[in-house]
Amino acid sequence: MQLVLAVLVKDTKIDSRMVPAGYAALLPENVDMQVVFDGLDFASAGNELITAQIQTEDDVRAMGEKFGEKLVGGKSLAIVLKQLILTSDLYDLVIFGNVRKINGKDAQLKLWISAGDSDKSIAAIQELAKKEPDLSQVSFGMMMAKGFAKTNSFDGRLQWAIVLNEDGSMTVNGQSLTGPNGTDQQ
Repeated sequence: MQLVLAVLVKDTKIDSRMVPAGYAALLPENVDMQVVFDGLDFASAGNELITAQIQTEDDVRAMGEKFGEKLVGGKSLAIVLKQLILTSDLYDLVIFGNVRKINGKDAQLKLWISAGDSDKSIAAIQELAKKEPDLSQVSFGMMMAKGFAKTNSFDGRLQWAIVLNEDGSMTVNGQSLTGPNGTDQQ
């Protein structure tokens, strides 16, 4: 069974004491997201809820574990991020990807990220870092990520194709960053 979740938020401004003023500019003004959960077994999971005998806290925990096992099952599962578009005055990101576990084999996460106007974004973060020093790490990370990016010849956007395997190995645009269980690749 498939479950589709869609979220659309437009022209949002957050004015809250929960978000420090220096960080408010980092929040997206527009969000367009579609996520598909495929391979979930709601019938078996629901049956687990209905038939569970709950008398103690341990019973609640056990029922929760069984519910999760029934929902996911031992078969194939896919979570597909059909699109995630995040925009603000500082950035323009498009992300899509998926996580798949097929017939109980190791899961794999694949993400494709596209960023427009990254130099403007980095400069804006560096300016914000003058008031919020913790943000200097963010601008440094963005510059590092830019170094791994490929440039789209059509529109000049930076692009990353990221693959993360359950064993911990990771590649970005085909370049291996870590081996299984985090071992460095030379």
